[in-house]
Amino acid sequence: GWPDHHRGAQAVTKDRIHIAIVPARAGSKRIPDKNIKEFQGIPMISRTIGILLQAKLFDEIVVSTDSPEITNTSIDAGATRCINRPEELADDHTPTKPVIQHALEELTLSGGDAVCCVYPCNPFLNPKTLRRSLEILLENEGHFCLPVIEYPHPIQRAFTLDPQSVITKREPQFELSRTQDLEACYHDAGSFYWGVNSLWMSDLGLHSNAIGLPVSRLEGLDIDTSDDWSFAELLFEAKALGGYR
Repeated sequence: GWPDHHRGAQAVTKDRIHIAIVPARAGSKRIPDKNIKEFQGIPMISRTIGILLQAKLFDEIVVSTDSPEITNTSIDAGATRCINRPEELADDHTPTKPVIQHALEELTLSGGDAVCCVYPCNPFLNPKTLRRSLEILLENEGHFCLPVIEYPHPIQRAFTLDPQSVITKREPQFELSRTQDLEACYHDAGSFYWGVNSLWMSDLGLHSNAIGLPVSRLEGLDIDTSDDWSFAELLFEAKALGGYR
C-alpha cells in the first residue's frame, strides 16, 4: 500500500534531505503568464506548491525563476526559497537539467540527497505518485525516476503523412498484428523527475538512466494552449465532483 500521507519527509528516509525544485520562467508565449495565471481561481504555480506541501515529503520547496512576480506568488503559496535564474537559462531552448544544476549550485546538499524537479503547470500532480516514485528512487539511486504514460494506441501502428496527406506506415510489418499482441510503449508524463543530487550534477540524461512509474493519462495532461487550459479546467471540475478518476 501507499505510505501514510501524514508522515513527513524524515519518516520516509531519516538520513537525507528531500528538496523540490520548481523551474518557472516568465516567458511563456502560447499562454502568457502561464505559471501565475489563475487556474480555477488560484495561480497555477500556487496549486502545484500546495500539492507539494500536501505531500509532506519535502524539507524545502525551491523555485527557480527569472520573474519577481513569480517569486512573490511562490513565497505567498509556501515556497521556502526562490533562486534568481540567469537570463541565459530562461529562454525557450534551455533544457531542464542545466536549470536544476544551477539551482543545486546555490543550495548546500550532500550527493545522496533526493531532488525532485517539478514542473509548475501541474494541477493534477498526485502526492501518492510523488511518494511511490521516491521509494523507487531510493531503491535505485543510480537512476532517475519519473512518471510515464502508456500510449493509448500501439505506436507500432503509427504512420506519417506527406504534404499531400498520403499515408506511409512507419512499421508496416505490424499492420495485421492484433493490438493485444503488440508491446506496450510509454512516454514521459512531463510532470516531475526524481534523482539524487549527485545524479543531477552528472552528465547523464534524464531518460538514458531512468526507471518509469506508469500513471494515468490525467497526471500527464499537457497544458500548452488556451484550449488545453480550458479542457484542463473542465477535467479539474469533473475530478472535484468525483466524475473523473
